[in-house]
Amino acid sequence: IEAVRKMHAKLLKESEELQYNRWQGRTKDHDDKIARSRCVKREMCELMMNAAAARQAVLETNRRRILKEQAERQAKRMEQETERQTNAEKKRQDVRTERCVGKPRLRVAREISRKQALRLERIRSM
Repeated sequence: IEAVRKMHAKLLKESEELQYNRWQGRTKDHDDKIARSRCVKREMCELMMNAAAARQAVLETNRRRILKEQAERQAKRMEQETERQTNAEKKRQDVRTERCVGKPRLRVAREISRKQALRLERIRSM
């Protein structure tokens, strides 16, 4: 009976060791799966960060391009406005010189008609 008990205890111990070894093997496989999963997640995070950085770079490039275009349009408008003012001043100067040219009687008549036109315009605006 004692020999049977020892044999039974030995078989139980071997069975437990076998189960423990199987469990260890499964745990090792499980740990490997977890490690691979973490690696994949890390790679995905890196790819997502790279994609976000690329999107940010594209947005920044577009913003700079738009600001540059706006500055160019503003400079062009300013140049056109300066040219218009220069042309208007030149025309005014030409009109002034034309008024000063001619016989004194004609200049006086033009001045009187201009004053009358201004007076009529003030009356109409009231």
